[in-house]
Formats: sequence, structure tokens, C-alpha cells
Amino acid sequence: MKKTNLIYFLGIGLLAFLPFIRVSVALPPCWAGLNVGQTHVFEYTLDLTARDGAYTADGVNLLIYANMDASWMGFINDDEMGAVLPGNMSHEIEVVGDLTADIEHGSGYQVVPYTHWMVYNSTFVNVPWAMVKDQPNVYQGVIIENSTEFVLFHDGLARFFDIYVWTLTTIAASKDLNWTEVATVANTMLAAVNATVTVETDGSEEVGFKISIAALDWGTNTEAVGLSVTFDECGVLDVWDLTYGTDSILKLEQNSNLDCICPTAPPPGIPGFELPVIIGVASIISLILIKKIKKK
Repeated sequence: MKKTNLIYFLGIGLLAFLPFIRVSVALPPCWAGLNVGQTHVFEYTLDLTARDGAYTADGVNLLIYANMDASWMGFINDDEMGAVLPGNMSHEIEVVGDLTADIEHGSGYQVVPYTHWMVYNSTFVNVPWAMVKDQPNVYQGVIIENSTEFVLFHDGLARFFDIYVWTLTTIAASKDLNWTEVATVANTMLAAVNATVTVETDGSEEVGFKISIAALDWGTNTEAVGLSVTFDECGVLDVWDLTYGTDSILKLEQNSNLDCICPTAPPPGIPGFELPVIIGVASIISLILIKKIKKK
């Protein structure tokens, strides 16, 4: 009878500890600091003189299309964006998903999907969000954590030459990306088109990449072609800059000034009260006490 009572006592004592037991949980990833309701704004600057100079005469847009196997990398014409500078491109975040398979894009990669609205505005044109949201133009973006998959998804980074494509899918990148690995994989994929990828840094911190094509490496480009893409401390696009020689042809620069808001860590468990430890220790103590009772 005493043995049975003791076993009951031990069982009840173990159950009494259960409310205090927490299994260790890792800090949720900060997916680029994208949060529902935030609006990320990017100012664009198009140098019409530079665009209509050697860049156009040398047919660089056509060269990019032919060599990089990217979608059409044209510019909005003069009676659209070019005529209403300065302006901005705004993205309002509607949904940020969890780590999941990206069925929408069929990438086959583990990604965090997000949806956003996008609108172009300038000092001369003001399109209200209400008008934008009346149209079926909500876009699906992806945040890819794996560095190699990031390169593959963006066609060896060539997709970043197409401003109409990447602004829909990649206004942010995972803060876990290894930009050295990104550059290494991209160099392998772009070697056949004489493009070199290097890591962009901000002091000692890696913040993005640059694609460079030397003058005449595409035949008729009399100047070097460059594309620099960097992301801020939140993982959101900071600067996208397409250059030809010393001229910046088209540039996007973030001016949102939003704080990074990441998931908070779950409250820590009481030291020493991890579930496997509690069960193991309780089992050992129970066996020792039962053996002692049997000896008596």
C-alpha cells in the first residue's frame, strides 16, 4: 500500500511540474523585416540624356536581352515615367507568409511568399491607393533563404536586369543570404556571357552584388555595363543602379526609413526544466525509490 501511494505521489509530483516545462524554441527568422501594412517607397532617377546617348546607340538594352536571357529590359517611354520625373515606386505589404513551398511561382524552393500592391507616382501624377486596389494587380513576391537557390530563381541574377520583373518578386532578400556564395554560383552561370559578379560591401558588411561586363565584351558595348543591387539592414532593397561607363542610366533608391520589426523570441523556460531532463530525472528517481521499497 505504501509502495502504491509513493508511486502515485511521484506521478502527481511530476504532473505538477508540467505547467513549468517548456521545450527550447529557436527564435523565428526575421524575413527581411517585411510587415503587413508597411509601405516601402523607392525613388527613381532616369538620366534621359545618358539613356538616349551611347547607351541607346550601342543597343545595350538589346544586348542585355540577347546575352542575359532576361525578359525585355526596356524603359518606360518618355510620355510615361520619363516625362514625370522625379517620381517613386511604392509597395504596400498585404500578406507575409511562413516558410513554405512556393506553389505560386512553381520554383520548387522553400520560400516565404508575400503579396503587395504597387503604384508609380510623381510630382505630376498622383494615383491613389484606392484606385490601385480596385484593379487586379496585387503581386506575389518571394523571399528565398538559400543562397544558391536565390541565384537559380533569378536566372543567375540576370533577372535583376529586368526592372519590370524583379520589382514584382524581389523587393526584399533574406538577411541570411551569403553574398559570397551568391557571387560564386552566379559567376559559374554567367561566365558564358562574359559577366562577372562581385560582392558589394558597406564597410566590412556584405550587402549585395554587382554584375559587370567590360567594354566590347558584348561586341558593340563601347562602355562597361554595370548593375549594382544592395539591400539594407532589414533585407529590403536599398539601391538598384544600372550604369553604362561612368553614367548612371537608371537608379532606384529606397527612402522609406522604416524600422526593422522581427518576431520576438518566446519566453525562456525555467532553467533545468527542459522536458527530456524532467522525464529522465523523474524516471531514475522513481526506479531508485521502488528498488529501495522492494528491499524493505
